Amino acid sequence: MFGLWRATIMATDQRFQKSHGSHVKLALSPSTRTRKSRLDIDVDAHVLQRRRHVSPSSKAAKCQKLRANLTPFRGSDERQPVRFVFPPPPLPWSPGNPDSNALELVDYFANVSYSTLSVLGIDARRLRNLLLRMTVSSGTLPTFALRSSLLAVSSLHRDGLRDLAFRYKIAAINALAESAKSGHPPGALESAQHAATCMLLATFETQHHSESSGQWVLYVDSAKHIVQTTGLDQRSDQAELNPLLDWIYYLDVMSWFVMRHWRHPSTLPHSTTDKISLSRGKSPLLLNRHTSIRTVLEPIAAVCDILVEPHDPRAQAIEYQSRLCSLESTLINDSVAKTTTPGSDEGEDIIVAELYQLATLVYLLNGSSSSRIPDHQLDGLIDRGFCLIRKLRTCERCFPLLILGSEARTDEERMLLLELIHKTGAKHNESSLMRVRAGLEMVWSQRDLEADEDEYSELSYLHRLDTVIGSSCTLPFIS
Repeated sequence: MFGLWRATIMATDQRFQKSHGSHVKLALSPSTRTRKSRLDIDVDAHVLQRRRHVSPSSKAAKCQKLRANLTPFRGSDERQPVRFVFPPPPLPWSPGNPDSNALELVDYFANVSYSTLSVLGIDARRLRNLLLRMTVSSGTLPTFALRSSLLAVSSLHRDGLRDLAFRYKIAAINALAESAKSGHPPGALESAQHAATCMLLATFETQHHSESSGQWVLYVDSAKHIVQTTGLDQRSDQAELNPLLDWIYYLDVMSWFVMRHWRHPSTLPHSTTDKISLSRGKSPLLLNRHTSIRTVLEPIAAVCDILVEPHDPRAQAIEYQSRLCSLESTLINDSVAKTTTPGSDEGEDIIVAELYQLATLVYLLNGSSSSRIPDHQLDGLIDRGFCLIRKLRTCERCFPLLILGSEARTDEERMLLLELIHKTGAKHNESSLMRVRAGLEMVWSQRDLEADEDEYSELSYLHRLDTVIGSSCTLPFIS
């Protein structure tokens, strides 16, 4: 098992190759590519459908009819409009003779495990439907890779890290490798399937504890690279792909925040940290995303890009101070414009969006140490954040929980956060939430110690976050 983890890390040295095909190979070493992963069933046996009492001839007729309706486009000319022709959503798998366990896993994903996908600003059901429909869009290797990664995530969530989940993951990686060696430029559908497979593999890594669980950032960056090199985000007709693109952009931006505070770059390949450092700044994916997700994530990307330690010589530059003031004003004005009255009936999406805005502003004000905002106004922002947190029954959003939770001063506020994390952990990704809880308890203990000794630590705000995030043995997943 761990041989694959090490092979995956070593193979990421190929990340600077320009071609999309070679980039898909980042998760593979020669030994992994040649490994024969048998799932005791052939590719056709993975076709996803419900068992029905249907005669073989009837199955064949339905299969032929469905494949006629599922006409994947294979052209590589980016000037042609993109249009996905998908089957009706009620039955997102094609006729065949599938493995009963695979059908159960598909049903489990469609009803349960899809809700654990980390998305923001989109309905997780839309993403689920897109993924399920793409798993039957053709009989190609990219389809098989996507199918296998979906089954791996479903098996992991249902049964834990057992042999079946691991075999499905290997099958997905091997299928990506074979697809990359095909030699022909991937069409838009195949590229979308490659990107979706990488995102599901990233999800797999975030939902279990192992020496490789920090590799989620590699898969997310691979998905982003695929989108950029194939121009999926620049197509004139790509509405069907919006849930996938927003999913990629969301986790890409959050990976910047984690890498910004990760203190152990030696645990990842040098090419990874170099690549992410070079990609800092305004993400190309941002320019083509819709307004709502840009409003939430663009400030996070901007803050991660420009913020430096107060003792850094760059912090004294006039240009740096000017950019900080501009970003600070933008965040405050947007936050005030979108803030509703505390007593109003707010939907969860609105609450979550404002929590991200408040957390980003608190992060900027504390991290810059040269803010013109008075302390009482900062306290008001924090109070507003806790007012919103009280309205949530669960919250799997680790970023606002970590940033706003670090500002908890009273026992009531701390208990509120601990209870919310406990309730959420029973339904969502418990490992990430437990890391956030451990980080919060570390910050609270340090603050209490400083209060008892009536002195303030010389550690800067950013250095404190470095310590919290760097305390994990692997790169944490914070979204």
